Amino acid sequence: MKALGLEVGGRAQVSMNLTDLEETSVATALDAVRRSAGRHGARVEETELVGLLPLEAALEAARRHLDLPDLRAGQVIEAAFWEAGGGAGG
Repeated sequence: MKALGLEVGGRAQVSMNLTDLEETSVATALDAVRRSAGRHGARVEETELVGLLPLEAALEAARRHLDLPDLRAGQVIEAAFWEAGGGAGG
């Protein structure tokens, strides 16, 4: 993981490149930022994704942060569509 903290418009911004999602997942990184912000009397107001995210990483984050421990790819419309052969070339 590569991370950088900046001040932008009077707010703190944390920018990360998660290079090994098995080592540091999206959910783990967000939990760490939230804990650190809380220790300083701050909170995470929003998050932003720039680039691509593997489906499993998105599902893992949703399982943890939306309290959906049994969420499967087949429950996501787009994933179910691709699994059913509805994607390009399918």
